[in-house]
Order: sequence, then C-alpha cells, then structure tokens
Amino acid sequence: MSEAGPLHMREIDEDVLILPPNTESSDEAPSNATFVDLGSIQTDPKINYAEWKSTGKGLNSLARVTDDGRIVISLDLAQKLPDLPKDYARDVEEFAVDETEWKQYPSLNIVIMIVGSRGDVQPYVALGRRLLKDGHRVRIATHETFRSFVTDNELEFFDIGGNPQDLMSYMVKNPGLIPGFTSLTNGDISRKRKMLTEVGLPS
Repeated sequence: MSEAGPLHMREIDEDVLILPPNTESSDEAPSNATFVDLGSIQTDPKINYAEWKSTGKGLNSLARVTDDGRIVISLDLAQKLPDLPKDYARDVEEFAVDETEWKQYPSLNIVIMIVGSRGDVQPYVALGRRLLKDGHRVRIATHETFRSFVTDNELEFFDIGGNPQDLMSYMVKNPGLIPGFTSLTNGDISRKRKMLTEVGLPS
C-alpha cells in the first residue's frame, strides 16, 4: 500500500486483502435479502411535513416552519383556563415602597424603543397602555410593520426602520457570536450592518 497522502486517498496494492480471508464474493443476493428502491418511495402531496397540527378538548395548536427557518407556534384555547388559587404563592415583601404618595408625579413624555419581533413589542404596548391611563404621553419607537398594532392601542408610533423578519432570519442562521460561513460569503453581514445603522444601533 502506498504511504503517500491521507489514508482515504492511498492506492491499495493488488496483494493487500480488502475482505477477510475465506470470504466468498457473489453477485447473487441471499434468499432472505430485502431490497428497497429509494427512488420509488412516494409521499402524499397533500401532507405538509413542515406543519404540525393538534386538536383536542381544551387546546388547538398549530406549529409551522417558515421559509426563513423560523418556527411559528399558534395556540387556540378551546375553553377558558382555570384561575390559580389565591394561596398558590407566598406574598412578596417589598421594601422602600411609597404606599401613600406614589401617585403624586408629573406627567411624563415616554419613548420606548424596541428592536425585534412582535413578541418583543407586545409587552411594551401593554405597558404603554397602562402608562397612558396614568396620564403620561407614550410613544413606541419600533419597526414600520408594527405601526397599526401600536396605533390601534391608542399609542403614538415612530418608525425606526429595519425589517424584523430579516433580523430574525439572520439570528436563526447565526445563533452564535461568530457568523457562519454562508453569511460571510453571501452578503448577510453587510446587509445586517446597514440595517442596524438605519435603526441606530452599533453593528
């Protein structure tokens, strides 16, 4: 056997045995052999293997994989969930809380900036509604795609630019600190920097 090059690229000499001694080679298949032609396996075109559904008495759920690699999960409660019992957790003792004059405050102009998906925006919309109820002026600064969601909740809106779908897609492709080879070669890095510059964040 030639010793030049890695093992899988070396040439095998004719006098080197590949099979163990006394091994008979035959082109005929044994009687108990089973052959499967992978090219003939047919799948049902009506089945979407990237989507999963579950229905039941209390919950209907749907999970699907989008083209950019995100997993979207939708939950539909078929019946109301029971409330937690009053004694399910101990009371929390809070310190330095003004229980008498805590509502005596000036009206504030509040801007909440959010970069991310709808799941990042939604909690701050709820917070903004509460602040608005307490007499403050609240503006949500986020992506244009969430404008109607913010304004429908009677909050002010400011467009910071950027596309949340592109941002989420980049994060799915590059979950670690170091970008993958594909992102380094297909221009994802420059597009991400341009988007973050538009939003006003360090790239």
